[in-house]
Amino acid sequence: MASHVSVRDSLSRERLEHWKLNTEVIQTFDPVFSLIDNEKKYLSSKNVFVIVPRKNSSATFQNRARELLDSRAWDEVRILSMQPDDPEECVLCAQLTTHAANVRVVPVRLLPELAMHIAAGTTILTQRYHAALAALALGKAFEALAQEEGDKLSELTKYQGHSQQCLRLVRDGEAALRGWLERRSSSC
Repeated sequence: MASHVSVRDSLSRERLEHWKLNTEVIQTFDPVFSLIDNEKKYLSSKNVFVIVPRKNSSATFQNRARELLDSRAWDEVRILSMQPDDPEECVLCAQLTTHAANVRVVPVRLLPELAMHIAAGTTILTQRYHAALAALALGKAFEALAQEEGDKLSELTKYQGHSQQCLRLVRDGEAALRGWLERRSSSC
């Protein structure tokens, strides 16, 4: 019943195109990206490792976090909990704190908080889409471990180091959506 659909990744676009809907599908980048781009004011000279798990982070993710924790002496380690009230995520974060010194779990509920902590990071490991998106927008190197092949996290890793290309995709997507809305309103 939708008059238009916008999607963030090619897998979603392909899926919708196979449905053969009478609806225009516009692929754009996540609009949150352009909001994060404006948050570049947070800087740090410390060697900070930022880990952003999910409550159900895979064993592969947890093992990679431990490898990176053991790989060097960090000035600080921040584990960002984006669901700090979830008991499963609390347990996982607590388990990760036992593998290094200078570790703290930071509850993150707002986009500016996420941007601030990601910007402070030297190394970012995440299994969360918006943390990878923030790293990309801030021009930070990150490692995102997908939950499954072809998910939105794997799509983001293709753009690492290309934040200007992502901004162009946001602008192109917004322009396509505006054009569609203008065509729609002029035909009414």
